[in-house]
Amino acid sequence: MKVPLIEVKVVDSYVRTGEPVKQGDLLFSLESPTVNKNLWLTLDEISNTKKQILALQQEKKALLRILKNDHPKTLNSSLDTKMKSAIENEMQDIRKSFNEKEQALKYQLDDLREDEKYWRSLKESLIILAPKDGKISHLKVKKGDYLEAETVIAQLIPK
Repeated sequence: MKVPLIEVKVVDSYVRTGEPVKQGDLLFSLESPTVNKNLWLTLDEISNTKKQILALQQEKKALLRILKNDHPKTLNSSLDTKMKSAIENEMQDIRKSFNEKEQALKYQLDDLREDEKYWRSLKESLIILAPKDGKISHLKVKKGDYLEAETVIAQLIPK
């Protein structure tokens, strides 16, 4: 059994050399400052991106409301078609510009959610369970050890 592809610290070891284990038994819990830090940074970026999307939506509504309030007679009348057309085009441009920015932020948010899944899966890999019934031999770590990526931590002799 090896640690994941990251540097880790052994938080706890729940087995001893020669001890029998059953599939699914908790053997080790590990911790990675890198995983924890990147997960929290990603969650923070997700939160900030959601706030940017909301702010952008509110800004778009406010601009469109201001434009409508500045020209209510023109927009409701059929007399000044050039002016009405210009205002409607400006409103359409505002919608298009904001929609493009919002779409870019939504793509960014999707990417961040994928990053979150990745970091969460690495965090889950820091709990080492017995892959099958057997006996622990050659236990190579103890609580508090810092380990490099892919370090062998123990050997399991299957039943």
